[in-house]
Amino acid sequence: MNGFLNLISAAIQPLQAGYLGPFDAAFAAEIGGYPSGAIVSGSTVGVFWVSTADNNTTTPGDDGAAWQSLFNGYASQAWANLQYLRLSYAVTQTVTGPVTFTGDNTHSGAEDFTGSVTIPDATENKNPTTLEQLRSDCPVGTMALWPLTTPPSGWLALNGATFDPTVYPLLAAIFPSGSLPDWSGLFPRGYDPLAINDPDGSTRGIMQFQEATMLLADVDSDIMTPTGMTRERKTQIGWEPPSASTNWSQGGVATTGFGGTWGGAFTGFTRSKNLNCLFIVRAL
Repeated sequence: MNGFLNLISAAIQPLQAGYLGPFDAAFAAEIGGYPSGAIVSGSTVGVFWVSTADNNTTTPGDDGAAWQSLFNGYASQAWANLQYLRLSYAVTQTVTGPVTFTGDNTHSGAEDFTGSVTIPDATENKNPTTLEQLRSDCPVGTMALWPLTTPPSGWLALNGATFDPTVYPLLAAIFPSGSLPDWSGLFPRGYDPLAINDPDGSTRGIMQFQEATMLLADVDSDIMTPTGMTRERKTQIGWEPPSASTNWSQGGVATTGFGGTWGGAFTGFTRSKNLNCLFIVRAL
């Protein structure tokens, strides 16, 4: 009797110490399979398996085996250190830091992001709104006319202001100085590096300024004969700004002979009939 009790005690002591034996195929066959709920240790340290069926002789981890991980459905420490969003949850949830989406993801409703968002291999919206279409069709740096004094979302006014390159990294690739060009009160002109229509085109780079033209006249005594427009810069022809004077100089204007209306309107520069609007640039 004592020997039998000693055997039982020897068998119980490891269990009392927290021992869980590994899966034993020979033992499983001998007892007709592990019962449902039986726990065995796996071949990897820290991995334990729970039998999901009675008379279970399958090997844990094999395809179709009637075992599942003891910690199935529980978060590991690595997972616990991360942030998660609950599915089908009506309350607004927040995740800080970088977020990576893998696989196919479907989003409905509005999504608001701050900072830049990179979506590789993105599929375009097949039913975009007018504003979405405008944004997707216009690459960053696209310049356009706008009939209001405030640019729409995703656009900046071309008024010479500075911008934050960290907020608009793609725009900074076009304007690395962090400053926008100032198009206030200017007319754009087509880039003409071959000087086909612009005499200065071969020496004037893209986005470089060109002076205005002005009307010149030959003056001989009291006779003034208009000679048309010059293509030269005012520094090249010695043009002087209008001033009240009875002395005529080359390219200058004697305002004494003009009435108040003409004297206030005449500047020496030419311009076409125009409409005031705002130049804007696509920013991202």
